[in-house]
Amino acid sequence: MEFRQLLYAVQIAQERNFSRAAEKLHIAQPSLSQQLSKLEKEIGVLLFQRTTNSVELTHAGEVFVDRAQKMLDAMEQLKNEMADISQTKKERLSSGRCR
Repeated sequence: MEFRQLLYAVQIAQERNFSRAAEKLHIAQPSLSQQLSKLEKEIGVLLFQRTTNSVELTHAGEVFVDRAQKMLDAMEQLKNEMADISQTKKERLSSGRCR
């Protein structure tokens, strides 16, 4: 399971459409479909029920997307915290106070 696959699954769930999700992710729709199929095969469950004109989350998909969104949020929070620490460190160095 890869970080980008979590992001892809969340975006598909939000859009309920592979083409729109692919557009927002700036990737080709066939690549998005391929990555989702690869993920579903790896974890052994179907995340989305696909028909010709709709995409719906399965029960497993609901659980997966909820947890994936929490992981993505935690990653974003971690990046922000590290940026804050980095900025604080730079401010200390530029003011001449090294710790």
